[in-house]
Amino acid sequence: MINSSIIKNSASRKLRSKLMKLLLILISAAVLITGLGFLYEAIASASAKKDYPAPGKLVDAGGYNLHLLQQGAGAPTIILEAGSGETSLSWRNIPEQLAETATVVSYDRAGYAWSEQADTERSGANIVRELHNALQNAGIPGPYLLVGHSLGGMYARLFTQTYPEEVTGLVLIDARPENDDRETKPILEAENYAGNPSTSMLSLLKRSGALRLFQNQLL
Repeated sequence: MINSSIIKNSASRKLRSKLMKLLLILISAAVLITGLGFLYEAIASASAKKDYPAPGKLVDAGGYNLHLLQQGAGAPTIILEAGSGETSLSWRNIPEQLAETATVVSYDRAGYAWSEQADTERSGANIVRELHNALQNAGIPGPYLLVGHSLGGMYARLFTQTYPEEVTGLVLIDARPENDDRETKPILEAENYAGNPSTSMLSLLKRSGALRLFQNQLL
């Protein structure tokens, strides 16, 4: 007579074996899907660079290149400083309209759109200095009229404070105030706001193709 404990142990081993096989299949599928995501994003990014070349020019800002798009002619030179997470494209047709009467420069901050990554800290002082370097290297002189939207308003004010002799005017569009973080912190804490994902997590989501595939949900 077969011992019941032997039967139970045999059945248990078979179940564990099946579960292990299932787990390995799931892990393999996850690795394959993730790998395909990284491959897809690499191909899609390379294709986008080919299909959508920079409309402006890349100019040395001090160790890396900024993308500057200059339109129109004459003084003053209007510098458009976009908001947080925005690019030169965010201004839509505004530069073309302004270019009918003045020189207009829209640009992408380091790491955005067509601009290269910067090795320096992304502080306001560095961002302002590098923009000024790029303008000088591109042969785009002042006087400048700074137009800053949201976070760009802070950079526009700092540019004006840093190079006051080169700025003729300042236009602020829903500009973020300097004490914005201090005033909004208690409000966000009261709402249990968890904050934005870390830079490393956002980079992983981008490189894996997740942001491209699920942009409506993730963004």
